[in-house]
Amino acid sequence: ARDQAVSSVAAADTVVVSIFSQRATYRDNGSLGVADRLLVERLVKARPQSTVVMSYGNPYVVDGLAAPSAFVVGYGEGGFYGNQQAYVDAFIRLMQGEIAPRGRLPVHVSERFPFGSGLHY
Repeated sequence: ARDQAVSSVAAADTVVVSIFSQRATYRDNGSLGVADRLLVERLVKARPQSTVVMSYGNPYVVDGLAAPSAFVVGYGEGGFYGNQQAYVDAFIRLMQGEIAPRGRLPVHVSERFPFGSGLHY
């Protein structure tokens, strides 16, 4: 199934990789398992200019990944898991061009993604 997912993105205009990697505590960054990280890497590398990676409440999963064309993190109330429905709704509106991305990282992920990094349009 993983090979099929990678081969199917070759013809896609836009690839959306949605990640929900739970964190157990504030000290646990909820990193992806090896197999999942390899799959995300393969998807991004197949269409690097057309891949958007969306993480629900966990910015740390992007650290070390090949650079997608965009990485979006949803934050909100609700502890580690946040308001998942709000994330999904906002992401759909973002992808449809109804809202513009904005925000800054409230944490230091890495040298590549330091505290306060981010974009807005």
